[in-house]
Amino acid sequence: MSRMTKPLRSATSRRVSAPFHGNVGDVPRVSRRFSLVCGACGASGKYDVGTVTIGPTVDGLPDDDAMQEAVGFTGYFRCRKCDAGGPWEIPDDTLAYIMAMSVVVMAGAEDVPLVFGGSATFDQHVFRYATECEDHLKELIEDEPDRAFLWVRLGNLYSHAGLNQRAEAAYQRAIELDPTDIEAHGMFGQLLFATDRRLEAVPHWHAILKHVREARNVSKELRRNLVHGAIRCLLAAHAESHGQIDLLPKVSPEEMEERSEKAPVVLELREFDLGSEKGVDELCNAFLEPPRRRWLDMFSRREKMVPEASQGRFAAPIRREALHVGRNEYCPCGSGHKYKKCCGR
Repeated sequence: MSRMTKPLRSATSRRVSAPFHGNVGDVPRVSRRFSLVCGACGASGKYDVGTVTIGPTVDGLPDDDAMQEAVGFTGYFRCRKCDAGGPWEIPDDTLAYIMAMSVVVMAGAEDVPLVFGGSATFDQHVFRYATECEDHLKELIEDEPDRAFLWVRLGNLYSHAGLNQRAEAAYQRAIELDPTDIEAHGMFGQLLFATDRRLEAVPHWHAILKHVREARNVSKELRRNLVHGAIRCLLAAHAESHGQIDLLPKVSPEEMEERSEKAPVVLELREFDLGSEKGVDELCNAFLEPPRRRWLDMFSRREKMVPEASQGRFAAPIRREALHVGRNEYCPCGSGHKYKKCCGR
């Protein structure tokens, strides 16, 4: 669900059999710590580098100097001595390990924690290290501090790095700025769920279901994933609490009145088998898709056109001042003849 970066750009080399396009959270991470040397202070240390990236300008197997300039890492780490985020010098043993991984990738192996390509943010800013991405996002936030979208991006970076406190603060700030941001609610709910705070996550799952229809700035695929994930988590919470936690969000009378002013309120009774995947998908579609048009046409408000009299007042209905007598009734004059043969002539 993270959208910290745009797809990793594949190298131009045709030797790479299957270049990867996706988010940084979708690729495997290096299982061992790499020895690196800080380019700022010269201190050496071992770090969790995440996934190794080799820039798109590299073609085939380059020499050591070219690799030093092309290799990047998706993991978030800083020098333990000077707190610098790069650049990093790669020792010979680490470089040899990276070269070996690149050979395996070019041979067609999958699930290798190395990608031929570069990481980029949503605005096409290319970076080699996650710390460079952090600095770039902070610069954007400094220019637009009230833009919730940027705070979500920063929270995603911290969440991917395992910095949960920083990620939580970023998501909370995004929700403060825009309470209807479903991605902020989704990512924050996912973080709370992962840290065993499931009850705290429930309001955020409800918020996704309440605001997903208005979230047209979010891609259709992400909206569906957020809604599907929220329903799944709410089903689990509802079952574990023996019905104490509401499965679906409640709408207050104030919210109902506000919605009725914007559009007609339609009540449609439907049944969903939430014990099956099909039923969950149907409930997901009910939140994603607007009401059917025929219901809107049937129940939409229509103003009645009332003709006005020449004096500017509403015209009154026509009324008979005299008593109406049928043709075959006895004439009211008392002659004893039918009306049509008496006064009715």
